[in-house]
Amino acid sequence: MPLKIQINLYTLFIWNLEIMSESSSSDPPVVTPDASVNLAFYGTASLIYLFLNFRSPDNNNIVLKILYLLVMLAANFILMWWLMSQQCVNPNLGWVAGGSILMWLILFVPIFWLLENMYVWLEPFGNTFGYLFIKLMGVTTFMDKILKDRTPGGENNRINKYINYIRSDPWGFFSMLTTNADAKPDILQADKAFTELQDKLKPAEYNQENRAQFVSYVRMKESVAKLVFYLLTLNLMTDITAVFLMEKSPCTVDSDDTSDPPNKRPTKPTAEPTVYNSNE
Repeated sequence: MPLKIQINLYTLFIWNLEIMSESSSSDPPVVTPDASVNLAFYGTASLIYLFLNFRSPDNNNIVLKILYLLVMLAANFILMWWLMSQQCVNPNLGWVAGGSILMWLILFVPIFWLLENMYVWLEPFGNTFGYLFIKLMGVTTFMDKILKDRTPGGENNRINKYINYIRSDPWGFFSMLTTNADAKPDILQADKAFTELQDKLKPAEYNQENRAQFVSYVRMKESVAKLVFYLLTLNLMTDITAVFLMEKSPCTVDSDDTSDPPNKRPTKPTAEPTVYNSNE
């Protein structure tokens, strides 16, 4: 094979390699939700909501709850818009809004309703993370302060056992309590549980101030449980929405379409004409 033909074939081979390399390197990277950003975004909003809800005397501020739900919907939409902007120059607004609303309705709203109305859902995290929090907040010291040291008389032996049980294992006692007014039997409701403790408390400690403090410990425990549930559910909602949009949402303009100007792309070299010599 003449040398000139070999050089031209080699040039075309190198040019094809450059084209393949350029096309593979220009593929848009796969963008995934950042869990730290999600937790910071959702965590801040959830802490503010739970603090305001805790300060509410009836723990049933409907306006505050609706506002929180709408804020979480807006947060999910903003995160999805930012995420899709990494993939598309102009994300499809309809798909981003629709996907955010759909996952919000299917996942977060039902979980929020369950946590507000089905107190047993709060027990897994309330009796672990929640109790650890109220223990750090001094619930053991508080119970030692208000409980009687010992009730004299053999007829009160049952009361003495109950006092010793609460003092030695506050976790077992508080794990049964809730602030839900619909809990059955009534003894599980924190306010009524404090009333049942009257004969086991020091007379001077049975007052409205200690009652409010007792109920607040139960509310703290349940608030911590809600926070853990909120963060897990919201992060899952964001991940599912992102996967849905990545697969279904078309881009108006792909981001990689504007990343490489035409003058930067490799051009095919002009091949010199090959002259074949004949010895005939």
